[in-house]
Amino acid sequence: MIIGLTWTIAAWKWTLVNYFKEKWFTISTMSDIIKVELDKRLLENTRDNFRVVWNSLREEFWAWILVKKIIENNQNKDLVIDWIRSIWEVEELKKHENSYLISIDAPIETRFKWMIERWKESDPKTFELFIEADKKNNWNWIENTWIEVLKCMEKSDFNIYNDWSLENLSKKIEEIINKILI
Repeated sequence: MIIGLTWTIAAWKWTLVNYFKEKWFTISTMSDIIKVELDKRLLENTRDNFRVVWNSLREEFWAWILVKKIIENNQNKDLVIDWIRSIWEVEELKKHENSYLISIDAPIETRFKWMIERWKESDPKTFELFIEADKKNNWNWIENTWIEVLKCMEKSDFNIYNDWSLENLSKKIEEIINKILI
């Protein structure tokens, strides 16, 4: 089984990832590939540099190449691919039998609150900067990038709108997994 995850910034997607880890899924995140490339290029680990490197890899090797490589490197494993960001990646995922895309979103004010609580160096520090980062993350043809989370979310097999407690989110995840496994 292959599960792709797409999500808006700070929507508690790690709850999903941890759930799958507990169920013995292999977790592969495309951000790990990007971090290696950032190091190779001697670039700082920032959202903007992530976007630049992400797009240069996609232009050089085609938009779906990261998903394809992850799947090829994890044959015969239950796999979660974290960070599906373009419609081409969704299409590559969907070529494979027994594959699903799950999206997770939450109200923007809630996500900002959660982001502040988790605090990462690369996170925006004000609500205004968070809104700007969120727009770039969700629909970013303006800067000639291929990040289009909202389109990916529309193509999801399962959508989670996370405006509940962690307990309710866990129940929703369990419901989705039960549907997939039946």
